[in-house]
Amino acid sequence: MKKLWLCMAILMLYANFASAQADKPIPDLHVPLVIVPAKTPKPALKYTLLPDYNEMTSGDALGSYLKSFAEQSNLYFSAAGEKEFEKYETAKLTELPEAAATFGGKSLTNADSAARMDHIDWLSVTHLKRDGIQTLLPEVQQMRRLARALKIRARGQINQKKYPEAIETIKTMLGMARHMDQHPTVIGNLVGAAMALVAVQPLEEFTTEPNTPNLFWAYAWLPKPLIDFHRGIDSERYTLNYEFGNLMDPDLVWNEELIEKANTKLKVLLPLISDENFKKSEKVPATLNWISERWKDEKFLEGCKSRLIELGLDPKKVAKYPKEQLVFVDQIKKFEIYRDDQIKYAKLPSAQFVKLWSQPKGMKEGEDLLTQAFIGSYGILSPYRNAQLRVAQRFALLQVIEGLREYAALHEGKLPSALSEVDLPLPNDPITDKPFNYELKEGKATLKGTKFNERFQLVIYELEVKH
Repeated sequence: MKKLWLCMAILMLYANFASAQADKPIPDLHVPLVIVPAKTPKPALKYTLLPDYNEMTSGDALGSYLKSFAEQSNLYFSAAGEKEFEKYETAKLTELPEAAATFGGKSLTNADSAARMDHIDWLSVTHLKRDGIQTLLPEVQQMRRLARALKIRARGQINQKKYPEAIETIKTMLGMARHMDQHPTVIGNLVGAAMALVAVQPLEEFTTEPNTPNLFWAYAWLPKPLIDFHRGIDSERYTLNYEFGNLMDPDLVWNEELIEKANTKLKVLLPLISDENFKKSEKVPATLNWISERWKDEKFLEGCKSRLIELGLDPKKVAKYPKEQLVFVDQIKKFEIYRDDQIKYAKLPSAQFVKLWSQPKGMKEGEDLLTQAFIGSYGILSPYRNAQLRVAQRFALLQVIEGLREYAALHEGKLPSALSEVDLPLPNDPITDKPFNYELKEGKATLKGTKFNERFQLVIYELEVKH
């Protein structure tokens, strides 16, 4: 089945990372927690949430991850196995059977080993360059299954009071998420973000159990951002290069053979694009007709020449371009400008990104239809940043909760009236770079951040201390 990276990413992440075209705001998530007081450990980094350097081994992790599925193929790829997952996933922590602590058996031992290997080669670059947006990514969905299994095991270990083992399982989960961040597609990186969020429930439950260690400094030790997205975004900048190959070379003047190649490729590519702004049943014929009309429009063709020369293309080469190439290269360049106007903010600190970036406006109806088609298959930055900010904010909130656990341990089980009373360097909300919203009433506190946009799920923690 042919898959557009962005569309499949959105489908695979379900409600967590809603489509950029969704109109309905995502409702807030209220999470009640009765936390247990706990002081930070000594030494401070007695516990960490990613595999430590002394745990790492040399090697490519992909083979060990794939071995995980070979060990328990029935569990991961059968209806009976899915029922087994659902049975454990829907159970409350206290209702989990003892077997949950060893869920997945040998297959998850392989995952533990893989997450502690120093690199991973997803073997996707050659396929991406060959198949473009039709590249199949079966490994991405399979990795989500491993994350689900690890979550069950971590919760089972917490329920059995096997806290060091639970921390090791969570380290595997986050190590896997970081390996997904090395996938050369945004869909792979988005799944890495989703996998990091899968670890949140056991981390929340960890704060509610007696004698669990305080993980404040473990959160502080995590890399920021946890999921970087650089590999995927950098790769997908070249999506159209993968599709059109040497047709993208501005030094190559098209002959009749290349003109036919370009037209054939467009007829194949355009029907694959299907989003709210580019419905193939309506727009494909209109776009092909728009292209052929532009070939006859001398004023438009002269405008193409001027724009391309202004962008730095060789005037002598541009003068030799046939009309088909003029229109194609002009539309490609307009797309590249749009694309980089999104991406240029991607590496800024979160709060600075939020301040500067806004969703680029679409083009006027009937204008530059081929560029609009290319944009319809791209548009990655909003869902990417939504996912990255969700991970960053959620883990920062968990770190604040660990700070509150320490405060309660030092103040007879009481919560502070303000976050400024906590004698630890609490993280700010990554969206605003200001302290999180915190309010204490009658011994119960609410803790929340700020929404990035209407498709960003706001998490509101409702906290009290277990006595």
